[in-house]
Amino acid sequence: MKKLLPILLACLMLWGCGAKEVPATTQVTAAAEAAETTVAAEPTETEPISEHLQLQPLENYKVDADVISYGVTSAAPVEMAPLGLTAEQLLSILIPEDTSQRTVEMVESRQFKRIVTTEQGSRLAFSENYFIGSRGGYEDDDLWEIEDLLTFWAEDHPEDAVHTLDFMSPEEALQKAKDVLKQMNVGYEPVVDIFAALTGPEINAYQQVLLDDPDYSALGKFHMLPELTDAHDAYYLRFSFTFNGIPVTAPGSVSHTYGIIIPPEAVMLITREGVARITCLNLRTLTSVGEARPLITPEQAIEGMGKVVQNRFYPQESYYTSQLKLGYLPLCADGKTTLIPYWGVEVLAPPYPDDLPPQFRPHISKWFNGFTGAYFLDE
Repeated sequence: MKKLLPILLACLMLWGCGAKEVPATTQVTAAAEAAETTVAAEPTETEPISEHLQLQPLENYKVDADVISYGVTSAAPVEMAPLGLTAEQLLSILIPEDTSQRTVEMVESRQFKRIVTTEQGSRLAFSENYFIGSRGGYEDDDLWEIEDLLTFWAEDHPEDAVHTLDFMSPEEALQKAKDVLKQMNVGYEPVVDIFAALTGPEINAYQQVLLDDPDYSALGKFHMLPELTDAHDAYYLRFSFTFNGIPVTAPGSVSHTYGIIIPPEAVMLITREGVARITCLNLRTLTSVGEARPLITPEQAIEGMGKVVQNRFYPQESYYTSQLKLGYLPLCADGKTTLIPYWGVEVLAPPYPDDLPPQFRPHISKWFNGFTGAYFLDE
């Protein structure tokens, strides 16, 4: 079993929209800037549409790649803005029945600017780009561990990840989570990445099983749960996001220096009391959608990759592309977030043993502007 890191670890590298400059070619077009009507993005269930591309642009660069285009040949630049919700608004959405007295603590940390605690024990730590909320009546350490365990359970038991709990069906839990995101006016479309559910006693039993697994216990980071009751029966959902069916993503090797923020993510733990815990990262509301423009073809993206290999890579080494995938990159400039479509070209790069199959070799992704074809780092 491979341990998946909780979302908070990613947030230690959290970047929001600052005043970083983004090259002119990634700015919103004049047509997008002129758009004044706020457009509501309806969720879509578009499946990736794959074609296969076989080319050899250079002697040392071969392409034998699946193309994940989602059936899209044109796209629009999209402007997003922070949710702009106050602590009171968030609490009224997440825990509407908790109207008890609030205490506000101002903090100076990379993650949060203030922490709000209610007399009933609910807690909300938040900043413009990131917040964590938990319901009173639960121990934070218990909720953290339950989230981790349900993540492991989904990974280890993909065919039996979601047990139906007596207080709510899986379909109702999913709808409740989506309703929370809708109430927050999130402009992206949620996509379920992880969905798991167990009763409190089942969670206890699963932790006991994992105590014999060195990948779990040897890390020394787990929290030993007390005996759980049906109050801890829980649905766990982790969402990534798309816009008009195109994933909102980011190249893992590119830092905020280049004007990219970490893609949006949301995690919810739902018990019979409601949302017991929520973590949200870089969620945005929709401001405007620009005019749709044709995208460069996969072949043009490969042509750009060939130039990168020729001009920037070691000429004595061989390179191989196994996948091209379309995605929206969330780019920051002047406090605004703009989604621009890019082709991500996956490249297998040496060093690796000659007899190691391509699918097991280390790879990197290079990104090319879907409108102009420009290599991201050259813009």
